[in-house]
Amino acid sequence: MQIIAHEDADGICSAALMKMADPTWRVFFSKPCSLLRDLDQVDSGKDLAVLDLALCELSKELIVSRLSRWNGHVLYIDHHPDTAASFPENQSVKLLVGDVSSSELTFGYLGSKLRREAERVMLMGAIGDYADLTPLCIDRLSRWDKRSIFLQAGFLCSALEVTRWDHEFHRHIVDLLASCRVPSDDSRIVTSAVRASELEEAFRQRVESRALKVGRIGVAYDLDGPAGKGATYAAAATGLSIGAYVDKDVRRGIADISFRVVDRSVDLNRILRTVAPKLGASGGGHAQACGARVPLDKLDRLFEAINDQLSNVTQDRERNMHSQ
Repeated sequence: MQIIAHEDADGICSAALMKMADPTWRVFFSKPCSLLRDLDQVDSGKDLAVLDLALCELSKELIVSRLSRWNGHVLYIDHHPDTAASFPENQSVKLLVGDVSSSELTFGYLGSKLRREAERVMLMGAIGDYADLTPLCIDRLSRWDKRSIFLQAGFLCSALEVTRWDHEFHRHIVDLLASCRVPSDDSRIVTSAVRASELEEAFRQRVESRALKVGRIGVAYDLDGPAGKGATYAAAATGLSIGAYVDKDVRRGIADISFRVVDRSVDLNRILRTVAPKLGASGGGHAQACGARVPLDKLDRLFEAINDQLSNVTQDRERNMHSQ
């Protein structure tokens, strides 16, 4: 049995919950933009669980087709808004989707198979995805010391930021959590988290001094730091409601972008899924937190297309207000 999980805290905690229920699961990691390729890592004759991975607009039909023909059983647990609609009805993939974290979905699915410490793992995954204000999380958090849970989640999330390509270490973290231990039990996690904290403050200062206004988006480029936080700091520095952080890979000719949205009325996931495929790019995630991968020579055009869509949203909103 095998797992492909997102390589963030929510994906790692989801995988740990699966291994807590059954230690025989083997864990691999992926991203939405590389899931199709990463399916080659696993054996199509064995059962598969896909955890916390949104479907990329460019490859979702191929992914759905491939999983529908999988020889083993497929369980797909995800909380991104377009996943359920991407799979046809009455096909072989068991879907578990919802508007809570994937860790919470996995926790609910496994239920009585889990020990009490699973609550702690679920909460760390939810906190890592800013999805800890659900009724279940609030209830389960009241059964623990809140400060301790947030401390452990901080260790986990910060350590992942500075070890992002070290999948062997991430498998070790999955096993650690599955064995009911906490991140602070591992000195490398603690050391990595402290280093991440030191780097983040310098990174924040770089972003806030160099962020640019690109239409309605505050953008920072290539400043060597955590992308999601870079997008948040870029929005704050420019005073705009949308921030973006761009990592350019000149050798491969691509740019990876993380977006964060302050304006709750803007669904950037929907906008990205509309404009990105037209430029040979992939994009999506959540309404207020999403990402894209775009050819470098189309980067400026992607920002132009997003700004055009944002203008349309504003105009539609104003028309609706005047008509009321």
